[in-house]
Amino acid sequence: RIDVKTLKTDVRGAYTTIFHEAGHAIDHKLGNPSFNIDFRNAIFDDFSKVVENMGKKLHTTDESTIYSEISKALKGNDNMHSVSDIIGGITQNKCKGNWKHKTDYWNNSNNVGSEAFAHFFEATARNDINKLTVIKSLFPNSYQMFLSMI
Repeated sequence: RIDVKTLKTDVRGAYTTIFHEAGHAIDHKLGNPSFNIDFRNAIFDDFSKVVENMGKKLHTTDESTIYSEISKALKGNDNMHSVSDIIGGITQNKCKGNWKHKTDYWNNSNNVGSEAFAHFFEATARNDINKLTVIKSLFPNSYQMFLSMI
């Protein structure tokens, strides 16, 4: 059952859930390209650059300090829900905003790629400029790989 009225007014964007779940279905129909190790590595590499840049800005290499600052930047803005979830997966929820899966969900190594694919699909299909700007700035290489997959 789909409650169209509720989905239309979703704080993350109208019909976000439908497009996100469609992204999972398309990923599956394409043979799960999101499970590709190169895609997963690109996601992790993109995030390591975010961490490195934040560390330079804060003049520290302390991971907990860096994660705390990134988490603060992710909180309070529903446009950050996609990257919050992906970053939560990368870090086993040590770094996250308001949106995330439970930590044990990330024990399956395919789930980071699968969720990134679905989040990227949802933002792209809805042409959510604000969300795409954030995705492209934090995950530029993995987003380009996603585009080549679809």
